[in-house]
Parts: sequence; structure tokens; C-alpha cells
Amino acid sequence: MVEGGQSQASVAKTLGHVEQTLFNWVKANRQGQLKDTDSKPVSAELIFWTDTPRGTGEGNGRSRMQHLLDRQFTMAEPDTVWVGDITYIPTDEAWLYLAVVIDLFSRQVVGWSMRADMARDLVIDALRMAWFKRHPDKDAGLIFHSDRGSQYASEDFRDVLKDYGITASMSRRGNCWDNACSETLFGSLKVERLHGQGFITRRHARDETIAWLLWYNPSRLHSTLNYVTPMQFEQHWLTDQTKQASS
Repeated sequence: MVEGGQSQASVAKTLGHVEQTLFNWVKANRQGQLKDTDSKPVSAELIFWTDTPRGTGEGNGRSRMQHLLDRQFTMAEPDTVWVGDITYIPTDEAWLYLAVVIDLFSRQVVGWSMRADMARDLVIDALRMAWFKRHPDKDAGLIFHSDRGSQYASEDFRDVLKDYGITASMSRRGNCWDNACSETLFGSLKVERLHGQGFITRRHARDETIAWLLWYNPSRLHSTLNYVTPMQFEQHWLTDQTKQASS
């Protein structure tokens, strides 16, 4: 869209991205920097933080996972589609890795996990947290969408999805906008809470990240939700459902 003549500000607003993130993505794209050594595209969110480790690698199970989301980010009810993603937080000790699970209906962060490594348990723990928090019906047809990283394509992660009755969906190769919602969340976290902190330890970074995540669901106004918080948006929906059922 930017290459087609639209301003970066308008495109950032349409896609829900921080404008600076989009600026860095466009700049890198024009400079031919969006390919890693394994030819995996580098996302806008990763470019926003310099010196970020690039890519998570593609797992062997990716070919068996279809792309079901097709950039349809608006859902009619909760627990229809969850989106998972990983980001990197720099500290003086080393990287801290954060995995999240977002419910696309309300943009609530329903699960998260942080580790000092990128083992598959990082994403499994985030998924388990989401499952025990939400308790969706196993027959409801819940979809879990992610990028093509090896953690999400791992057999262990796919086994957990199967146990929960969740259908896997993976982004298309080379389409960084397929995970726009999670990248928007990570951009907000880093701009609003982590930028300029200069964490000495992972523990400090973890504490700040958890504090922001706990604040986000009940307090963060979201333009996509008509400027209410994720929790308010879902509560309004529940109230409407109750009214319709009683009428």
C-alpha cells in the first residue's frame, strides 16, 4: 500500500501498526533487508528493535498446516481464533523471549510465557495458560494461528493443539502482515513500557512485561475496538447476548 502511493501514517492506521514500525519495515524492504540468511522474511516488529535475533526457523510440520485466517482479523464472538507469536526483549544478561496468545475477537492477551530460550515449551506454556483461562469447548472449532516458526510446527505443540481440539493455521511464507495483530501488540508493549529501559537482568524485564500485560486487558483503549478496552469489549458483547436471549 505504501509502495502504491498511500502515506505511511494512513497505512499504519489501517493495519493497526505503530507508524515508526511501519517506517522501518518499508525502509528495510526498499533496501532489500527483509530476507534472513535462511530466506525467511524478517517482520516489521523485529526490525523495530535493532540487533534482534532473526527468525525462529521453520519446523518440519509446517507443510501439514493450512493457512486458515487469510487476514480476517475481525471475529463475531470470543474464542473463535487465537493468534500466537514470539518476540525478543534485550537485557544485559541476554535475550528474554516472550510468547503470547491473543483472542482476535477482543484482542485480549489470554496467555503468555517468558523464557531465557526459544524452546517449544515457550509456546506450549502460553497455549496452556490460554486454555485454562478460557476453557473453550473442544467442539467449538477454535483455530490457533501462528507464523511458520519451528516451535509452532513442532510435534509437541501440535499434540497439545490436538488434545484441546484446536485446529492449527499457519501464515503463508513471505507474508509478514498475516500476524499483524500480534506485531501491533508487541509494538505497543515496547513503545509504551519497555523502550529506553536498559534492563540489566531478565528478571527486571520480566517484571515490567508482566505489569504491562496485566494492565493491558482491563485498561488499554484499543482503536480497533472503538476505543474501549479488550475486557470492556467482551463484557459489552456478553451483555448484548444476555439481552438477546431474554427478549
